[in-house]
Amino acid sequence: MLKKQILAAVLMTGAILLTGCGGSAGETAVDTDEDVITETLPEENQSDENADETKEETETKKQQSTFTEFQKLTITEDEAPYYDASLGAFVIRFTDENVRYLADDACGIGISGDGEAYSIAGTIDMTAHPEFENGDYYTGIVVKPSEDVYEGTYTITITFDSYLVSFPCRIS
Repeated sequence: MLKKQILAAVLMTGAILLTGCGGSAGETAVDTDEDVITETLPEENQSDENADETKEETETKKQQSTFTEFQKLTITEDEAPYYDASLGAFVIRFTDENVRYLADDACGIGISGDGEAYSIAGTIDMTAHPEFENGDYYTGIVVKPSEDVYEGTYTITITFDSYLVSFPCRIS
């Protein structure tokens, strides 16, 4: 009886070891060849993936270079940009000439202060200050943020079309 128990324990241990190793006595050489082929295929595809990653990195770098291509506008000292609470918009007059933009141009607002920074979308309001229109060109812009901006003192950076303007602003 003791021999049968020892033999059963040895057989169970052997079965567990074979199962734990991932192999069984029934595997053939064909199965092993498939494993080798499967292992080599991803390595061959890795060079294609690396080429794709390199293309994506290059495209990303090309896209990111547009961020440095904004023309920084000069704001007037006499009429500093401000936040008009009645409009819920930033009002910015600049001294640069030949500035053109459209109401549906993409517009972003960067807000930083108190060690925090975030960005929100903005929309250009063409009707709030019609005096900014100078024929086909503009001497200022009104930008409404897509979200409420809380009270505080911030550095505001607004990008629209191919232009950038940055200024300190107190919102109360």
